[in-house]
Amino acid sequence: MSSPASLDDLVAYSIDADTTVICMGKIAAARGFPQFIRCNNGSELIACAVRDWRRFARTRTSHIKPGPQLVQRVVMPASSLESWTVLGDNDLPVAPIERYLAYLTNIERSPNTVKAYAHDLKDYFTFLDLRGLDWLRAS
Repeated sequence: MSSPASLDDLVAYSIDADTTVICMGKIAAARGFPQFIRCNNGSELIACAVRDWRRFARTRTSHIKPGPQLVQRVVMPASSLESWTVLGDNDLPVAPIERYLAYLTNIERSPNTVKAYAHDLKDYFTFLDLRGLDWLRAS
């Protein structure tokens, strides 16, 4: 494959193991078999199906190292508002992310919006961590 392909282009909301393999077959038929399949920590059902397809396709895997952060739903004690936080490897909220997510909650952004930002910020901080970069100095 000359450029990355994604199952996102073929899937609306969720996907099971059989559909994953069918979609991967469609991508391979249209663009050729990839050298690598990059996988995150998805469900075991999908992981087994992808593993089996990868063996058939003679494709190697390139795993995304799981980051130390975890996105967690929380309920604000004073207001009972639902929000989200990102916990670090010490099981405490990651301070800069927590401040921003609290701000979004305080200005009454949708919990789904706050959740989306939490996941994106978790991914961004994981990216920075893997490269040894400080979030204040990243550009």
